[in-house]
Amino acid sequence: MFFEVIGNAYVNGAITLLSSGSGKMGTAFIIIGLVLTAVIAYLLGSLNFALILSKRMYGEDIREFGSKNAGTTNMARTYGKKAALFTILGDILKGVLSVVIGSFLMGVTLGGYLAGLFCVIGHVFPIFYGFRGGKGVATAAAVILVVNPLVFLVVIGVFALTVLLTRYVSLGSCLAAAIFPFMTFYSIAGKLPNWGIAFICSFLMAILVICKHHANLYRLANGKETKFAFKKKDKGEESETEHETESETKVYKAKKKKKETKYKVSKK
Repeated sequence: MFFEVIGNAYVNGAITLLSSGSGKMGTAFIIIGLVLTAVIAYLLGSLNFALILSKRMYGEDIREFGSKNAGTTNMARTYGKKAALFTILGDILKGVLSVVIGSFLMGVTLGGYLAGLFCVIGHVFPIFYGFRGGKGVATAAAVILVVNPLVFLVVIGVFALTVLLTRYVSLGSCLAAAIFPFMTFYSIAGKLPNWGIAFICSFLMAILVICKHHANLYRLANGKETKFAFKKKDKGEESETEHETESETKVYKAKKKKKETKYKVSKK
């Protein structure tokens, strides 16, 4: 009985259930619920873990190094695998939490998708960090996983296959984002309540992620985009972009070593 109530609240939304058949008061509750869902999700999304970790762990801004993007890939290249792991876990967690809260408030197809959209918006344009965030790929993936696991399997499959065949992570991200709204429409159109809103949210989410990759798409068109390395490359095989990223990483490490030396001297 308990789990049935919880499941019903998650699918349909607590506020939606309470406001049904309440006339104008019910409409007011729906509007308040939607605004509350969007605000909570946006604020959660604005907690950009690449920026939080780079400042807390290293005293620096990740946007000043590498690709200048506040995301997992740039964290891995600049600070290493540990920082990247914590970053992606944080970005996934906030996506999952946003959808769960939105679903309990307004239902999966209304609150869940709306929360997912605003969480990604918060990640890309974080209010706490001057509206300069990441590209939203990991957070969007977490959102898709929670709102529609079957669609997630297709989306992650497209991403993995693209990266495997081309070694372009950016291309895989864009193609995966592009397929998301179409798969959402195919899987829920006419089958679930508020499916139209869910489709619009998925479409806007896809557009946002793709637009944030505009620089990558430009480099792809000009043959200058960095390829993902499944194994360590020989020095002669490095691309110009990879060389620039490696050089900036070396600059960071040199600065870090200099700071540590100064700290040791002052301590003595």
